[in-house]
Amino acid sequence: MFELNEPLAKLDVSDVSRFADQSILSLFAFLRSHEPVHFCESSPHGAYWSISRFSDIVSIEADPKRFSSRSGFTLADIDSDFKHRSILSSDGQDHLRQRRAIAPLMTVDGINALEVTVKKAAVEILDSVPLDKPFDWVERVSIALTGRMLATMMGAPHSDFQKLIHWSHIASIIPGPNADLGSFEEKDRLLEDCYRYFLARRDISVASPLSLNFVSLLAHMKREMEVDEYLSTIIILIVGGNETTRNSISASVVFFDQFPEQRDLFYNHPELMESGISEIIRYQTPLIYMRRTATEDVEIGEKTIKKGDKVVMWYLSGNRDEDAISQPDEFIINRMRAGRHLSFGFGPHRCIGRRLAEMQIRVLWEEIIRRKWIIQPTGNTERTVSNFINGFNKLEVIIRN
Repeated sequence: MFELNEPLAKLDVSDVSRFADQSILSLFAFLRSHEPVHFCESSPHGAYWSISRFSDIVSIEADPKRFSSRSGFTLADIDSDFKHRSILSSDGQDHLRQRRAIAPLMTVDGINALEVTVKKAAVEILDSVPLDKPFDWVERVSIALTGRMLATMMGAPHSDFQKLIHWSHIASIIPGPNADLGSFEEKDRLLEDCYRYFLARRDISVASPLSLNFVSLLAHMKREMEVDEYLSTIIILIVGGNETTRNSISASVVFFDQFPEQRDLFYNHPELMESGISEIIRYQTPLIYMRRTATEDVEIGEKTIKKGDKVVMWYLSGNRDEDAISQPDEFIINRMRAGRHLSFGFGPHRCIGRRLAEMQIRVLWEEIIRRKWIIQPTGNTERTVSNFINGFNKLEVIIRN
């Protein structure tokens, strides 16, 4: 039973120390029962509201007029004078315009075309790892696969994928007193090479025929993007194309080791592949939260959220809400309505790349199952210390054939 050792009014749910050891899950269960709409008056990023129930998160996501993304999608604020925004920090027509620009890559035909590349990469990567000898699954498999796929989606050479992974890591950090980066100015300095790289790739794309990759699609938009809008969107696409899929791939190994009966079902029943992948993504919840800002006074859960207040929707909590999901703390690959989760968000901002993420995980596990591998973590694991990205920096495993 969870016990709160501080006054509820003083509780800062975003405290990073709660996330790496997963103790945050007990706190979220407490909040869902006692104060599902909780106000934190003081944090490194100012005051904010925590929304921990599935139904409240869905209602906020579905109401972009009263809960805007324009002031930022993380706890950190975006400069109010900033005019050109990324796909995650825009609303309405601006958001739709950017979403439509990259949509051709996310169609059924686009994903089917990319599957050939993923299959080839998965086979080559799995052929390269040792059997019966410890190695880091994160580096050798999760990063290698998503990195090569990310390079393909960005229209970059596969040889550059390590650069993209490095920039993705920097871009995913929310600067603050307890973070690896102290300020957004420092973050921008570390991303200067990334900005130059993708401006150069845009110049190449503008002078070339349209291709099915993000840089080319953005470069050939009817109304040319301003430089800062283009770069902001590129950064979001890098993080979205790497961090979330990569960490779901790593987590899947952990879950199948923890729940061997579910692994056996997954291996022996191909018809459970789709629901099993959805359950992996729900159970992991690779993106912990998204934030909105109230554009007017709104009542949620008998609490009045004031105009201008930050509202944090904790996906990690919503995905463990017993009022919305049966046995939410159990990993069940044949779960009914397994796709009903919040890991991809909800409403107009629902992740446009969700089918691509699911395809990469599916292709990898189809190849693992074909080889009849049993992948066992050794216990030498390092989780990501973040309240935004739920992931793994290291996961040592041994493959038994």
